[in-house]
Amino acid sequence: MPGSPHVSNATQRSSGRCRDSDVQRLYNGYITATKISAAKENHIRARDMIAAGLTRCSAVSHITLMSEQDGKLAKVSCSTDAKYLAAYFYFHLKYTNFVNPYRQLLKGHSDDPLEMFFYSANKPFLMGGSSIWYSGTNTITIMSNIGADDGTDFHLIDSLIRE
Repeated sequence: MPGSPHVSNATQRSSGRCRDSDVQRLYNGYITATKISAAKENHIRARDMIAAGLTRCSAVSHITLMSEQDGKLAKVSCSTDAKYLAAYFYFHLKYTNFVNPYRQLLKGHSDDPLEMFFYSANKPFLMGGSSIWYSGTNTITIMSNIGADDGTDFHLIDSLIRE
């Protein structure tokens, strides 16, 4: 209408209009919090799967873990030291249905944006990534970079000891 003030699609507040940049900032904050929460949940699930396998090893001589992407299973001896158990757990978790919530490509390391597990003693630098490693003959460590609200790295670290 002629003479009518222009009304934008911005959200109204009692003190005025919310700028598009404010809406975008709030949306980005929500998305970041969701990704952090999903990455933390992935870490907890992976940690608990390793812990359950190690607990099972205290009662049986072998555990069965996925060893290939096509679902092929491997019978793993529980007397195997942590170096090899960590590698078997790495492959098992890699081929399970975990999804990296950050979905970043890791040039030179992986062309799969959903990749999240790495067999490495280093803290993961990929947001949403997890490293699985060993210490001595009885300890497996999982380290996950869940990210922080400000976009920097934040790591969760759990060491699991086989009894």
